[in-house]
Amino acid sequence: MRLAALLLDDKDYAGAMKLLEKTHDPAFAGLYANLKGDVLAAQGKRQEALAAYKQAVERLGEKSALKPLVEMKMDGMEG
Repeated sequence: MRLAALLLDDKDYAGAMKLLEKTHDPAFAGLYANLKGDVLAAQGKRQEALAAYKQAVERLGEKSALKPLVEMKMDGMEG
C-alpha cells in the first residue's frame, strides 16, 4: 500500500491501481479502498472515486480515525 501511495505521488496511476487491485488482507480493505479513491480522484474519475470512498467508509471500523477524513473527501466531491 505504501508503494501505491508513492506511485500516486509520482502520477503513475496505472501502477498504483495495479498494486491496489492485488489480493490483500481483508482487515485493510478500507485503507485500500480509500487509496483507490485517491488514485481515481487524481485521474478525474469522480464517480468511480466516490464509489471507492463509499466502500472505504463501509469497511472502516466505526472508531477508525480515517473514516471522517474519507467522509470529507466524499462531501467535497458531491458538493
